[in-house]
Amino acid sequence: MTLIPESGLFSVLFAVLMGYCVGSVPTAYLAVKRKAKIDIRSAGTGNVGGMNTYDVTGSVPLAVLVVAVDCGKGIAAVLLGSLLTGGDPVAAGSAGVAAVAGHTYSPWIGFHGGRGLATAAGVLLVIGWFVVVIWLAAWAIGYGYSRNIHLANGIATVCGPVVLAFIPGRMESSLLTAGFSPARLMLVVLMLSSIIIIRHIRPFRELLQSHHNRSTSS
Repeated sequence: MTLIPESGLFSVLFAVLMGYCVGSVPTAYLAVKRKAKIDIRSAGTGNVGGMNTYDVTGSVPLAVLVVAVDCGKGIAAVLLGSLLTGGDPVAAGSAGVAAVAGHTYSPWIGFHGGRGLATAAGVLLVIGWFVVVIWLAAWAIGYGYSRNIHLANGIATVCGPVVLAFIPGRMESSLLTAGFSPARLMLVVLMLSSIIIIRHIRPFRELLQSHHNRSTSS
């Protein structure tokens, strides 16, 4: 089914708008508001995501549900972007990136949001699932070394495009969704990584300040 003409600026703009709307649904905000009558933006770390959902409510099932839905937003954005534009990979990738932007800067809650990891994972599960495997492996190594979730997130996010650059093109092409090339995947990964890193600037600063305080007090 093709509702929007394939290729061209209009199809990409349509996909971006649609993806942003899908991603902008503030899952954690709605879940915590319903469960605990609390505005998650003013509790815990203030992050509108699965980890803070757990920190605020203490509910593992609710946190898992939030992560699953956030991941589903990324999946849905890419699939809808492809379906509605006749399988245009540029539109599908654009919709996925826009979904992460919508998740991290949701207009429904004053342009607050999560840090984008779950939604980005959903996008990549559709386009190139092996990047998620790279992320998970890098995250596990980073967390094992640092015991800090935010630092592990940063390490995984940076390692994604770096490792991707060393995968042979033929092997990479065989693992990609039809229509996506290694170059297009790299562009999507770089854009997703940029959004995620930007959303981690604050916790990185807090981590550096904490390390500085410990150093000066010892």
